Amino acid sequence: AQADLDKALPALDDAVRVLSKLKKADIDELKSIRTPGRGVVITMQAACLLFGVPPKLVKEDTGTGARKTVKDYFEPAKLQLLSKANGFIEDMRNYDKDGIGDDMIKQLEPFVNDTENFSPEAVERSNKAASGVCKWVHAMYLYATIAKEVEPKRQKLAAAQRDYDGAQERLKSALDRLHAVEAKLADLTAQFDAAEAK
Repeated sequence: AQADLDKALPALDDAVRVLSKLKKADIDELKSIRTPGRGVVITMQAACLLFGVPPKLVKEDTGTGARKTVKDYFEPAKLQLLSKANGFIEDMRNYDKDGIGDDMIKQLEPFVNDTENFSPEAVERSNKAASGVCKWVHAMYLYATIAKEVEPKRQKLAAAQRDYDGAQERLKSALDRLHAVEAKLADLTAQFDAAEAK
C-alpha cells in the first residue's frame, strides 16, 4: 500500500512546491484576465469542481443566430476562489485530498485526460498561476486515484493488524499463565526438595 502511495507523493510534493512559489500578485493577475484562454478556463473549472463552486449559467451565441445555455466557471472562480488570493493558495495547500470521492474522480478524469489543453505546460502559455493550479489539480487526481486503489490494501492491513494484535494478546495471556505455572512448579519443587531433605 505504501509503495503504491509513494507513486503519488512526488506529484504532491511538486504541487506543494509550485504552490509555495505562487504569490498573491500571481493570483490577482489570474483574476484580472478579461478573456481567458482555454487552459485557464478549464483549470478554473476543475478548481471549482474540487472546491464545490457552482457554475453560472450564461447564454452563448452558437454562430448560427441561435443561443444556447452554457456553464461558466471562470466568473464564479474569480468571485469565490480568486478574490481571496492568499486564502485560495492556503486552501489548495490544506485541501482534504483523502476526502476526494469516486464521483469527483470521474468528474476530473476528462480534464486530466485532455493533455493538449490541460497539461501544466499548455496552461502556462496562458498564465503562470493557472499552471500552478493545473499542476495541483493533477496531483489531487493522481493521489485520489491511487488512494482508491490502495484503500482495499489498507483495509486488509488493518484487519491483519487487528488479528495480529489479538494473537499477541492471546500469546501474552498464555505466557503469563505459563509463567504462573512455572512459578508454582518451582515452589512445589522447592517444597518437595525440602521435605525430602528433612
